[in-house]
Amino acid sequence: MPRPRVRRPCKACSYRDGKYGAVVNPDGALYSSWTTAGRPEWRVGTARDGYLPRERTDDRWFTCEDTYGRADDTRAAAGFRDRVDAAHLDHLRATDRLRA
Repeated sequence: MPRPRVRRPCKACSYRDGKYGAVVNPDGALYSSWTTAGRPEWRVGTARDGYLPRERTDDRWFTCEDTYGRADDTRAAAGFRDRVDAAHLDHLRATDRLRA
């Protein structure tokens, strides 16, 4: 089975200023990636006011590539993510939130 991988380019985070999509928190805060969502220090705008100016978001713009596209992705890291995913699926199944 092929391993999950980043779809390049990611429609939400690879294009600046919401060209093709956005990550919107329930409070209306905008984030560049699901990885940073909910972390106020990584907010890049609001749904009401739009994106902050690029000079204010350059150091906050995080992408899928930053998380999963690294060359240092080793078998150990992949194994760790597999164990985390398996534990999460086991938990969902045990709490009857996952159906076959």
